[in-house]
Amino acid sequence: MFVSADFNEAYGDPVVTAKYSPLSGISFNGDGAAGYGSELLQLRMNVLTGRNLFGTLRLVVPRWDTVRTQEATAGRRPPLVVVSSGRANWIRAGVQAAAARAKEIQGGYQGMGDMRALGLTRGDAARQPPKPSPIYSPTRAGPDRGVYVVVHAAEYGFYHSKLADLGITVVGWEFTAQRTRLAGFGASRYAALQFCKELRSPLPGNGPPPLRAAWSCAWVFDDNVAALAGLSLRREGNPVQVVDRLPVVENAVAAVAYNGAGADPRPVCAGFQAGTNTEADTVLQAQAAAALGREEAAGADLRPVTEDPPGLVQQAVLWNVDRLLADRLNISPAFIAAAEDVSIVNYFKLKRLPYWQYRGISVKKATPLEDPDFGITATRPDVGPAAAYSNSRGAALVRKYRAETARLCARLESAPQASHPIPPVLIEHERLRPFIGRMIQQHRADKKLDVDRAACQAVEQMMAGALTMTYQAIADTVLDRVWKMTSTVECVSAQGAS
Repeated sequence: MFVSADFNEAYGDPVVTAKYSPLSGISFNGDGAAGYGSELLQLRMNVLTGRNLFGTLRLVVPRWDTVRTQEATAGRRPPLVVVSSGRANWIRAGVQAAAARAKEIQGGYQGMGDMRALGLTRGDAARQPPKPSPIYSPTRAGPDRGVYVVVHAAEYGFYHSKLADLGITVVGWEFTAQRTRLAGFGASRYAALQFCKELRSPLPGNGPPPLRAAWSCAWVFDDNVAALAGLSLRREGNPVQVVDRLPVVENAVAAVAYNGAGADPRPVCAGFQAGTNTEADTVLQAQAAAALGREEAAGADLRPVTEDPPGLVQQAVLWNVDRLLADRLNISPAFIAAAEDVSIVNYFKLKRLPYWQYRGISVKKATPLEDPDFGITATRPDVGPAAAYSNSRGAALVRKYRAETARLCARLESAPQASHPIPPVLIEHERLRPFIGRMIQQHRADKKLDVDRAACQAVEQMMAGALTMTYQAIADTVLDRVWKMTSTVECVSAQGAS
């Protein structure tokens, strides 16, 4: 059994379709090809569980009782949960810019879709505009939504010191493993959705149960999402009226009910047209000005694409938390460096689970500034809730953990292992990692790409792609192991309260 694939010569370019995809034209060939997707998924899970990387998931907030009480309040809208790393200073600057700009607009922002948050009000073109603000800035979100930024526990202290005074609650996460610390794209999003699940479905215990969140859906954003273009409508008037249609999406998802008979019609999530590139500040401001100058009919329809298949949803997604709880679903932490979003959408398609996409609305991403890299100290510092670093050393640690996890996967998946019967991954009879290294040297030597990361991403491409191959027979037990992984959750209050 071997894999046929070409090397993607655009690999490493900033466009999303090339940035995380070292291979193209993937197919499985030879004896056992029909079961190779299952073998790949099992191989990755064996590698990670064999090193005890999936321990208890620890979630840290300043005070859990405060968060639970806030989200259980009647009338609360779905929260904004943001996955981030290494951008605390950029987020702070953008949130402060949003607050300053709101004071210049009569009546303030009229919902999260108000594009005036990205530029300035009319007649300000001569002034130097401030930087575009993240869509989850509290002044854009309004008073009825919680804003949570989810980071690895190594970054919790630094993020909390930068964002707590701006109306943002920082959530730290980590798997309490015994060896290499798990970090990766899938793990961070798994933690974000598990945080939402904890608020919506608290664990029973002695005495009165914890409060249950008032909402059934929650937003998960990438940290550099600046706007959802096409979401809001403008009505002429004095002042200008902006009709925010975000609640239309939320109410539509929450309104779909299931009576327990037949297929569950509730959408697992709803999303938009993903952004393929980040945009410069000046481009975002020009788009904001164009949106402000365009009048649209206030009654314009807003309907999702639900036919088979909707497109990829990522970057800004409304998750149906009740459906996730009922099906025990989550994004898989087995995807370290790529395809955590593609894979779960492919899973939806394979299992015929409904999800929605609003194609008339597009995600706009700003170009963020990374926090200064102060490196890592010789001894590993504590990464628990007491670790209040005075700089971004925590982000360097997270990069280190992610690189260690990718290296572990790349090396073990390209070599025979006595601990499991699955053979190493081969590309046309050549082991994967040497093949990737040779291709990078031949075609992308100027990019200084990491071979281990690329090999890890290649396997994740295959894992995600296997779900769409009609000749693959992947057992439900294997799928459940990857996308219905259960973890014991420990809720920790950094300030001492439960």
